[in-house]
Formats: sequence, structure tokens, C-alpha cells
Amino acid sequence: MPPHAGLHLSSGSRIAIVGGGPAGSFAALHVLRFASHLGIPISVTIFERKDFGRRGAAGCNKCAGILSARAMQGLAELGLQIPERLVLARLQGYTLHMAGHALEVSRPDPTRTIISVYRGGGPLRGDLPPSVSFDGWLLAEARAAGAEVVVANVRRIVAGPLVDVETDGGRDSFELVILAGGVNAQPPAMEGFRYTPPKTEVMAQDELALRSPLTPAQRRQAHVYVGQQAGLIFGALIPKGDYLSLSLLGHELSGNPVAAFLAREDCAWLGAAQATGLCGCRPRIAVAPAPHPFTDRLVAVGDAAVTRLYKDGIGSAFVTTRQAAWTALYAGISEDAFAHHYAPLCRSIARDNRIGQLLFGTWQAHQGPLYELWGRSWLRVLLTEQTLPVGQRRGQFALWNMLTGDSSYAHIARHALHPRMFGGLIAAALSEVWQGRTALRRLPKPH
Repeated sequence: MPPHAGLHLSSGSRIAIVGGGPAGSFAALHVLRFASHLGIPISVTIFERKDFGRRGAAGCNKCAGILSARAMQGLAELGLQIPERLVLARLQGYTLHMAGHALEVSRPDPTRTIISVYRGGGPLRGDLPPSVSFDGWLLAEARAAGAEVVVANVRRIVAGPLVDVETDGGRDSFELVILAGGVNAQPPAMEGFRYTPPKTEVMAQDELALRSPLTPAQRRQAHVYVGQQAGLIFGALIPKGDYLSLSLLGHELSGNPVAAFLAREDCAWLGAAQATGLCGCRPRIAVAPAPHPFTDRLVAVGDAAVTRLYKDGIGSAFVTTRQAAWTALYAGISEDAFAHHYAPLCRSIARDNRIGQLLFGTWQAHQGPLYELWGRSWLRVLLTEQTLPVGQRRGQFALWNMLTGDSSYAHIARHALHPRMFGGLIAAALSEVWQGRTALRRLPKPH
């Protein structure tokens, strides 16, 4: 395919990547790989102000730290294998707490691995070594591949014949700038560019330590909670070694949502286990794409551009950086080149997210007057599915992928809205109305 007329990278071109988290590291790895394939020697500089080996907010990129099977496949594509020291849990199932009951949701495909990691050095009041950081490891891999890593805060980016990048230590010029700082970083001032960050919402996170170490079974099981809290879409407890990561996702969470969550009746087991908070934050999460994620000599990637709604941010960082890097090396670095070869991917993610918004809207229906009927009907369907072969459990498949981000929302919707599934949900609702709750009494209560 011939490149678009306009701006191109050539031998000796310099690329600046603003942000050294997964999006920045992936961008460097893809750029260097494509440049090597083409035989074009280029220079890649990553600007990152954080030390990812530090505990607490100083080293953390404020993320739940779940690697989907898609993200793991991306690492393999780059020839990378995540070290075992970074793997804090391999999730084999979820416990869904809903409508006063607890339902086990098992992994539908045993070959698809979901793991949990710490993005930084772990909780502020924890005792983990700096080598536990996923972001630190990935940045080191980008450096080993040939990228230069500069510890600096980028204050200003200025358009011109070349793009000027201004840091605390000075100013330098580059043929291309890749914005990979994410929505939780303070964006640099932009002069001559129309880029604006995506719309975001605020979530709540904390790291919990229990009185006794987690058992092997507890290390393989995550917990998800739906309903009971105003504005909450869902809350998740993710095992990480002997700790639990608590993530609360919702619309306009106010007050102290972590304390409200821990006070829930179905979280009483945490109180009995004397859960102690180690490190809390209120990170932002992108809920819409950036309006103008690229122009001549500048392109945004990861959640600075577009990311999968609520889930699999690391997987989204991989696919957006791969496509942006391919465009820059094979088609050019003009706005026209990015519009033809990068924008279609961004639009496809945004379209899929609109389906995701509809699916997550069903969780929020649990906050309304039909909550009890809706929740019990879903539980009836899921209970009935447990008698079916794994491949026919459409509801559990949809739930697993909603919880893990391991499939597109369009794919999830095809299972959740399959006529057999939808018909079963209507039948369950009618059964609830006319026959009571006999089947649900077989479900275990939360523990």
C-alpha cells in the first residue's frame, strides 16, 4: 500500500513518547519493531516522571491491574513473557454478589488466562519489593529494545516544522510526538494543536490486607458486587498475593464510597477478616474518546485517545499503539495518514463502547424499583445454565467477559441477547412473578 503524500519518517528521525506507562512502552516497542523491519534507524525517547518501583501513588498509574487474555497475547506478539514475580493471582472464577445471593461464575475457556498485577510498587503501607511493578518491567523492556528513557515532566508541546518538547530540563525537537500519558497524568500545555483529553469519570480504589493470608482458593477467586449503593455500577475485589484490590466503578460516586462498600451486608466477611486499608485513591477513567486524537506530527494512544469502556485498558493500549506505530512507519505522520489508517480503529472501539454502555446500563437498572425482579430473574437463568454444557452457558459467558474485559462488547451482546437467552430471562421474570423464589433458595448466601 503506497504511503500518503505528506510527512514521513526517515533514517535518523526522532520520536518522543510522552508517558512511560504501558501505552508509552508499547508505543516504543512497536515503533522500534516496525522500523527494524523496514531497515530505518530511528531514535525513540520516552519521557516519564514517575519511578514505577515506588510504593503508593508515587509509583502507581492508578489501575485495577488486570491483564486480559488479549493483553497477554499482545505481550507474546512482542516476544515478551511476563515474569512470574509479577503475577499476583491467576483468576479462575468470579463470585457475583447480586440480589442478596452469591453465584459462582467459572472461566468458560480454561486456555484464556486472566492475571492480576500491581502497576507500581504496591500499596503504600505494604511490604512488596520494587520488582513487583508491571509498568516498571515493561518500561525496562522498552529500554532494552533501544528506547531512551528520560526521567522528566513534559510541560509544553509546541507545533512547528518539528515538534518542540519542553521539560523541566530544557527543550528538544522531534519529527513525531506520541501522547501516551493517560487520563490520570497532568497533560502538558499544547501550543498549535487542537488535542483535548477524553471525558472521564471518577472511581474509587483501595488496597486491603486481611488478618490472615488468603488461602490458595481465595487467591484464584475475584468477587463482584452489584446494587445496594447509589451510583455504583459494580464493585470488585481482586486478589493480589495476600492483598485484595478494591475497585468501585460508578457515576458520580460521592462521600466515602469505600467505607459505604465495606459496610454492605454482603461484605460482612471482610469485617470478620479485619480488612485494613493500605492505600486509597480516586483515579479517573476515560468514558469517551478524545475529540481530536491526532494531527500532523502528533498522535495520542491508549486512554489518551480511546480505550475500552471500564475494562482492559492495557489491552486497548496495545492495539492503539500498534496501529498508530504502523501508520507512522508505513503510511506517514500526517493528519491524513492517521485519518486513513488509525482513526478507523479508534472509531471501532468507540462504537463497541456504546454497546458496552447499554450492557452496563442493565447493572444500573438494579438501582431502580425493578431491581429485585431483574436480579432474581438473572439469577434464575444463570442457575438453570449450570445444568447445560459449558459451551451453551450464554449468560455465564457474557458475565465472565463483562467482568474481565476478555471479549468485545458486541460479542458479549450477541450472547446476552441471543433469543434463547432473552427468552429464558422473560420466562424467569414471569416465573418470579407467579411462582415465587423456589429456585433461588438453592443458591448460597454471601459469606
